[in-house]
Amino acid sequence: MKKNEFSEFASNLLIAGSVSLAFMPFLLGDRLVMIVTGLMTEGGVMINQFSNYVSWLVS
Repeated sequence: MKKNEFSEFASNLLIAGSVSLAFMPFLLGDRLVMIVTGLMTEGGVMINQFSNYVSWLVS
């Protein structure tokens, strides 16, 4: 695969990802709020576990 073909493929993939991300709120509707809330909760737990690990390493 030539470099030009790869960059064209990557560009098409980026466009497809952007379009699908733009339509996601319309497709998911109210479920999007639940998904984002769940991700934020899991992210908070992960940050808390990481901070506990760092404090355990420092002490």
